[in-house]
Amino acid sequence: MLGYPNKLERIKEIAIYLRKSRQDEGLETEETLATHRKILTEISEQHRWKYDIYEEVASSIDMDIRTELTKMLKQIETGCYDAVLVMDVDRLSRSVKDSAIIKAILAEHDVFIITADLQVIDLNEDNDSLVSDFMDVLSSFEYKQIRKRMMRGKRAGAQDGKWNNGIAPLGYEVNKEKKTLEIIDEEAAIIKYIFQRATEKIGITSITDELNKRGYKTKRKRPFNDVGVRRIIKNETYKGLLIRHRLKKSGNKRELHPKEHWVVVKDAFPAIVSEEIWEAANDELTKRSTEPMKIRAKTFGLSGFTKCGYCGYTLTLRHRKDRKTDKIVRGCHRKYVNGQRCKNSSISYYAVMEAIFEQLKSYETKLQNDITKLEIQENTLQKERKGRLAALENQFKKIDSALKQIDIAWEEMIINLTEYKEKRQKLNGQKEILNQEIKVLNNILIKNDRDEVKKVLEDLDTFLHGNESLTAKQLNSRLRSFIEKIELYNDKDVEGSPRILLYFV
Repeated sequence: MLGYPNKLERIKEIAIYLRKSRQDEGLETEETLATHRKILTEISEQHRWKYDIYEEVASSIDMDIRTELTKMLKQIETGCYDAVLVMDVDRLSRSVKDSAIIKAILAEHDVFIITADLQVIDLNEDNDSLVSDFMDVLSSFEYKQIRKRMMRGKRAGAQDGKWNNGIAPLGYEVNKEKKTLEIIDEEAAIIKYIFQRATEKIGITSITDELNKRGYKTKRKRPFNDVGVRRIIKNETYKGLLIRHRLKKSGNKRELHPKEHWVVVKDAFPAIVSEEIWEAANDELTKRSTEPMKIRAKTFGLSGFTKCGYCGYTLTLRHRKDRKTDKIVRGCHRKYVNGQRCKNSSISYYAVMEAIFEQLKSYETKLQNDITKLEIQENTLQKERKGRLAALENQFKKIDSALKQIDIAWEEMIINLTEYKEKRQKLNGQKEILNQEIKVLNNILIKNDRDEVKKVLEDLDTFLHGNESLTAKQLNSRLRSFIEKIELYNDKDVEGSPRILLYFV
């Protein structure tokens, strides 16, 4: 089970993992981490363990943005540590999916998890692994409740005109006492200039060039780019409007909430531009965004999600003038801030398509392997649950047998009434605990992403073996259901041959 002394004796070298979470209310980040660091290092020194410290601040449950955790796992894979020491198991992750990945790495390399109260979890023992799974489920639920309370607090603050969205946008600073925005005149002048030029029908790229030639900088003291300027023009804050709860997270994407769920506060902040100027600038922005789409009536299979790998610009497609039947992905000649242009050259549309289908076939093989791994994982979890249920049922039978023996002892006057009642009460209490655990085990749904991956694989297989009759628009739609983005690299001074990278959905 948990916390065997002989396991502690086996441990020589450990990793200490520290993470500040949303639960640590009332303490500053540094204060919290310092307190936890002191507790865990004292435990290590008491047991004479050699240790390395991995320390980070992250309220997110996602592994992808927790760099110290990633570093620690890489070191574990080299066999550096016997155990990971944490304040609580949920400090590793509240995401059930990420937790499964972390535990798989720890189990593979025979690394224990030790908590601040000296619980030792051996993930290669069925009982320890199952208890750890229960703790993951509880931690995930707890995280969701904390996040729900935070969102309620943010909505209440928004209705009072308070800024609770992190760093203030260019042109403003946060008044920490009032928790609202105040204008910075020097930065506000840049914002006014951007809106003025936009209302004068000047394009985004030209405005960006003008800003950088004048030496203006962003909030982070960096040169402006087209994306940043576009966001400034679309930002309602500059007309004094505060909108919260407009977006909701769905997987890795953000979607619009219905408008009736939005929190909209007019005159929440001092406006830098009038509503009339803001609307005029955005009207011009909308016109420039829609007109090219009307002109470019034909949709190619790669339209809209093919990007320059060097600068991120969306690449366009066209028929070559010298060969009308040949289509190409046009090169990128975007002008950088330093005046130089991107040298990503044109490439045959058909060559790109051929490379894409080759990568899709490899992706199909990967999905097949993923399904096999997920099936093994599911079978392992089912086996663990059955084993634990069998053990509990065996204990249950032993308790029933013990209760019968006590009844016999009472009837034969071997024990007195007080002893009889005490023994029955104790055994019935144990029986109730077993009943509860059996109930929990029977209600657990062992589920993974196998069915979802299987559906993607079926769709991909259908597409790969039946795409000949698709129109260009249908082909584009089907490709985008599997591929989020395509990056092309074809700078002939850098690449030996064109490189094509696919980012799958």
